[in-house]
Amino acid sequence: MSQKPLLSVIMPVYNSEKYLETAVNSVLNQTFSDLELICVDDCSEDSSLEILNRISESDSRLKVIRLEKNGGAGNARNTGMREAAAEYITFVDADDFIDPELYERAYASTENGEADEVVWGLTEEHFDRSDKHISSVKIAPENKKYEGKKAIAEAAVLLERDTLFGYQWNSLYKASVIKNNNVRFCDAIFYEDYFFNLDFAKHISTLVTIDCTGYHYYKRINGSITNRFSKDYFSLSYKRIETMVEFCTENGCMSEETYSVLGGRLLRYTLSALSRNNNPLSGMNGKEKKQWFRQICDMPLYSDLLPKTEGINIVFKALKWAILKKNCPTALAMGRIVYTLR
Repeated sequence: MSQKPLLSVIMPVYNSEKYLETAVNSVLNQTFSDLELICVDDCSEDSSLEILNRISESDSRLKVIRLEKNGGAGNARNTGMREAAAEYITFVDADDFIDPELYERAYASTENGEADEVVWGLTEEHFDRSDKHISSVKIAPENKKYEGKKAIAEAAVLLERDTLFGYQWNSLYKASVIKNNNVRFCDAIFYEDYFFNLDFAKHISTLVTIDCTGYHYYKRINGSITNRFSKDYFSLSYKRIETMVEFCTENGCMSEETYSVLGGRLLRYTLSALSRNNNPLSGMNGKEKKQWFRQICDMPLYSDLLPKTEGINIVFKALKWAILKKNCPTALAMGRIVYTLR
């Protein structure tokens, strides 16, 4: 490896002993070896730190940082970025793994460091409650280069359509862009990856997408943050769409497809929020659920996006109708059905 690595890989770690060694080794065993792996232990209470220290003794590319106070994955990633020495930065979660050739292919797509960002796809690995593997689903963008602000915004919409814009581990980010513009992960319970990506996108001029599914994203049914109730879910989801609309408007790409993609995402988040309102942890009675729905119907994104939202399935068509007509019984019934089925 050269004195200064070409790639810094950052891995936040918290109580990950069951999967950690597999994740770490999948990085260290890459065919692209000119890298450093920065593992930031966020005050783990299991043997994660011991596992990291043991592996680091046999591979100097692994750097272990132990935080004094638990601050969440976003804070751990920010810590890792401050320590990163390479030309490009990427991330891996401690319970996932990557194919051996992923970074070799990704770095080759930077065109000798000309690209500000390279984005690839993923393989979703689905598990049941007993942690038995059920299925694999591959999602990948096309091989394409985007240049200029409008093209970058168009790429963001396409990645959002394919559910690939909201992750941080499927990109190589040019480190100079991050450091020169102070791009950081925010302290949010949802979508911190998305807001990081949107902030980064505002400062770049070249983005490359590659048809690669070498990142294996493990989706397990457990007590993770995505399975717990949060009163911030809808407000953050709305902000997610709102900020993307602002970004696309500023860069002149509010096309018919953009309206449909973002309108469809808004409907998806709204249905999820309607479902979550039935969780006993919401503390909402029937009257409060009705009031909540009537209030969101008057929020501007619905009247801006939904009339131009096409190509959606029958469930979202029904929800679109209920929102535009302010039909509370239909919307609340849909939320109850989804909550029951989940």
